[in-house]
Amino acid sequence: FHVGNNRGPNSYGLCEGDCDTDDDCIGDLVCHQRSGYTEVPGCEGSGRQGADYCRDPDAEPITPQPTRQPKGPSAMPSSIPTWSDAPQATKEPTTQGSESPSHSAAPTDH
Repeated sequence: FHVGNNRGPNSYGLCEGDCDTDDDCIGDLVCHQRSGYTEVPGCEGSGRQGADYCRDPDAEPITPQPTRQPKGPSAMPSSIPTWSDAPQATKEPTTQGSESPSHSAAPTDH
């Protein structure tokens, strides 16, 4: 991967470096400028920190896979039902109180 620095024009092959310009690379290869251990498209390994490497100009850039947008609820219902002890809401007021009334934090006097 790392061959050396300042070797001159047409000195570095595919995934070799440390190139400074495209002229340092053999043929149609391009000098991939990077910082740290940024990946070089078409090459494997991390190379030398901060070193630039010759690569194929047609190599696919390394990008993270995009997150797919959800398409809405699935057509199939859940195989595990969810249960709730809460009574179903009604549209009209009821005449009877609930079996388990809620309690206020403290009684109030008017």
